[in-house]
Amino acid sequence: MGHFPLQPTSYYYFGKTEIRAFGKPINWAIGNDEDWQNVNSFISVANLAQELGIKKILAPRPNLFNGLICQETDLATEFSIYGVKIKTGFFADGVELNPGQTFCLHSADCPTVVVYNQKTGKTIAAHAGRDSLFDRQAIVEGRQHRHHGVVNAIMRRMDEDP
Repeated sequence: MGHFPLQPTSYYYFGKTEIRAFGKPINWAIGNDEDWQNVNSFISVANLAQELGIKKILAPRPNLFNGLICQETDLATEFSIYGVKIKTGFFADGVELNPGQTFCLHSADCPTVVVYNQKTGKTIAAHAGRDSLFDRQAIVEGRQHRHHGVVNAIMRRMDEDP
């Protein structure tokens, strides 16, 4: 495999949670259904993970802006590339992580929210695109259409007992 020259764009630390953010010059985008089913779409991610010693990545599909948070058990599609297991396939804006787990979130130019609970050790990482933050149809039609928003979903999950 060779050396992977890309360094994180930035680092963030919250308690025992470390976030390494990567962006340009690599195009990390996985946009359409065909890309998500194609193992080759994950080669850059797997190469980086292998270089960092990461064995498993949880990668929800935020394409639907649905405000959902998933768990590892929801991610039924599994690839193994360069010895790195990538679990994906579930449409959700975010993923709940146990200590030591790694996530990959393809959020394009949308913000990513990471919440860490020091008391429980629970971490949730989520895509926070505009339509993930609120239910636009509820405003337009006057009734709830999909969800109350990814931030509400995160807070509900943080309130649950471990």
